[in-house]
Amino acid sequence: MNIYSDVFDPMFYNAVKYARQTKYGSIIGRVNIDRRLGEYGTQYELDLYPKIAKGTYAYLNFGVSDSSLFPDYRYGAEIYKSLPRSFEISAGLRGLQYDTTTMIYTGSVTWYNGNNYWSFRPYFTPGDNGLSSSGTLTYRKYRSDADNYFGINIGAGISPELNQNYFFENDNRIVNLQSQKLNVSYYFSTHNKQNAWGAQLGIIHQEIPFDQGNYFWISTLALSWEIRFR
Repeated sequence: MNIYSDVFDPMFYNAVKYARQTKYGSIIGRVNIDRRLGEYGTQYELDLYPKIAKGTYAYLNFGVSDSSLFPDYRYGAEIYKSLPRSFEISAGLRGLQYDTTTMIYTGSVTWYNGNNYWSFRPYFTPGDNGLSSSGTLTYRKYRSDADNYFGINIGAGISPELNQNYFFENDNRIVNLQSQKLNVSYYFSTHNKQNAWGAQLGIIHQEIPFDQGNYFWISTLALSWEIRFR
């Protein structure tokens, strides 16, 4: 849920997913159901994480929607490679198809240090007004396993990969808005690992799409629950 200090009514984001581990990698199906700008919209997505070789795997994504709240189609591909000293790098792209297609180029540098996880991900989006760039730094402190951790996420700039929806003016999509964000999260599971919960709180200081140079504040809240079938 996003609550705006000005201009927009609250926006609600919902998702239901089903994930399965196979010997070839993970498969995740997801349905996104959003209420924004006085409308409801649904998007269907499929994520694949196929194993390629030892220390190398891929990310593949495809999504479709008939709602104006989402791109008609979205797709993505990325390659991840483990490096010495507990580093991992990746490089990939995302595509968002509306009346025209927006291409986003991204990658990541990740470092695993004991129970600490550090990852930086930039986004580069070419457009008619030049190249838009943004970046996000993520830190996680794990406890017993990957389901139990505390996280902090800070970022600057806007990427259409993370904000697919409403950045437009006179039917032209805007991708070069200024923005700063801070997000704090906590995830935990039951002792038998059958249930896992998560909560995120965040604040965003963002340039108004149709009044550039002026800003509003966005307060964010996200809750999640996962159940594992044995």
